[in-house]
Amino acid sequence: MASGGSKSVAFLALNIVLYFIVLVIASWAVNHGIQRSGESASVLSFLVHLFPIYFLMGSIATGFFVIFSLIAGVMGFTTLVTRLLDCITFSSGMAPTYMQ
Repeated sequence: MASGGSKSVAFLALNIVLYFIVLVIASWAVNHGIQRSGESASVLSFLVHLFPIYFLMGSIATGFFVIFSLIAGVMGFTTLVTRLLDCITFSSGMAPTYMQ
């Protein structure tokens, strides 16, 4: 059975992969929305023009959801990278109390 340290590194690596997938999909969706919003939102009502990113595949709230998922992906990815570096850097003798 794996020790506690190697399990935490494995779970952190899995979380990094999942956050990276969310980050890639949200980045693509924002880029797609920015490129297509000018041509698709020009014929719509004034309320759609308040938010600069319009998605044809959802409602007006889809743009907000994509932006928030992009922020969550960036924050989660950077937090997990720093946590993974902490796990790799510290040996068991000099680990901080939150890692023991």
